[in-house]
Amino acid sequence: MKRTLFLSILIVFFTISFMFVVGCNNHNTIKEQSKKKYELQERCGKWCEEYFNKEYGNGIINGGDGERLISNYTNHYNKKINKCFILITSTEFIRNMENKIESIRMKTLFDLNKNKEYGSLVQFENNNKPINCRILEKYCNSEKEWDLLVKPYRED
Repeated sequence: MKRTLFLSILIVFFTISFMFVVGCNNHNTIKEQSKKKYELQERCGKWCEEYFNKEYGNGIINGGDGERLISNYTNHYNKKINKCFILITSTEFIRNMENKIESIRMKTLFDLNKNKEYGSLVQFENNNKPINCRILEKYCNSEKEWDLLVKPYRED
């Protein structure tokens, strides 16, 4: 009886010890994964900033005759597909045939890992119908549709 009690206590002790060790290792793994994700997000952010500064400078490009391009960006690291995306939004002010200034809004989703454009939206500000609207092989008819097509790439 004493031997059975001793063995039972020993089994309970080792079981609890094993669960504690496994639980701690699992906790450390989660911490390591969070740290790695943070580092990848941070690297993506720096990479996008460098790309934007190289291509767009401070985000304002002045042309002649009152023409101007104003751009900004947001970045996102998508951990599911392990890609760094930059979404560049620009407004270009140009002179039309009647010599009036018109604006064109452009959005471009770019995968910096592959140096590949995923898609773009181009439309005059005063028109709801885009001139160009696509993400990869999918075409769209509005900015709202474009935003829905882009959404999976901008989520975790």
